[in-house]
Amino acid sequence: MAFPLMLHGEKNPLPVDTCLEAMRGYGRTHTTRSYEPYKAYGFKEGDVAIAYSGNQQVAFRVGPQYRITSAMMDDPTYQQQWAAQEKHSPKVLQTFQGKTAWGLKMEPLGDYHDRQITPFPNRSSEIYSPSREELRQWCAVAIACGNEPLTAEIMTKGKQLNALYTQETGSREKPPMDYRNASLAIGQRDRRQMQQFIVAGKQMLAAMARSQTPQPQQTRKASAEMAQ
Repeated sequence: MAFPLMLHGEKNPLPVDTCLEAMRGYGRTHTTRSYEPYKAYGFKEGDVAIAYSGNQQVAFRVGPQYRITSAMMDDPTYQQQWAAQEKHSPKVLQTFQGKTAWGLKMEPLGDYHDRQITPFPNRSSEIYSPSREELRQWCAVAIACGNEPLTAEIMTKGKQLNALYTQETGSREKPPMDYRNASLAIGQRDRRQMQQFIVAGKQMLAAMARSQTPQPQQTRKASAEMAQ
C-alpha cells in the first residue's frame, strides 16, 4: 500500500504524492510513529533498512529516534521543521496530541533491487531549493501585487527554512541570505514564477527610483523587503 502525503488541502510543492516517492530524492527524511521504531523494527541508528510499498523498495540509513512531546507539537518552530522533513501538512502533527509519538530521522540512500542500492535519479529538473534571499524577494513582489494566498504560501516556506536552520545550527537567529536546505524544495514551475517575480520586482524598484513618485503602503513594504 502506498501511503499518501497528507496535505489537508494545502498545495503540494512536489511532483509526487506518496511517502515512499517523497523519499526518492524529494527531501523526505523523517517519519512519525505511535510506537518506538527501534524496538518495533529491530534496527538501530546507523543501520541500513528498507522501506517498501508493493514492489518498490527504498534503502535508507537509520537516524536517531526520539519522543515527540506535547510541548514540541505546540512549538511553531518544531511544527515547521517537522512539516518540511515529513512533507505532510503541519496539521497532521496535531493528530498525535494526547498520544505516544516517536520521531525517526532517516537518510534515504537509493532504490533497492536485487540486493543492490541504486542512486535515485537526479531531481534537479523537477525541484529546486530556494535560498532565504530568493524567498524574501519573491514574497515582496507577492505583497506588492496584493496576492494574499501566494504571500501566505511563501511566508510558510520562509518559516520552514528558518526552522530547518535552527535545527541544523541550534541558533534562533535568522539564517544567512544565501542559506538553503534540501528539505525545503519547490517545483520548477514555482521556481520559474519566483524568478519572474524577482525580475519584475527589481524593475519596479528601478522605475520608482527614476520617477520618485509617492509609493502606496503595500509597495513601500515590498520595496523594503526587496532592498534587504
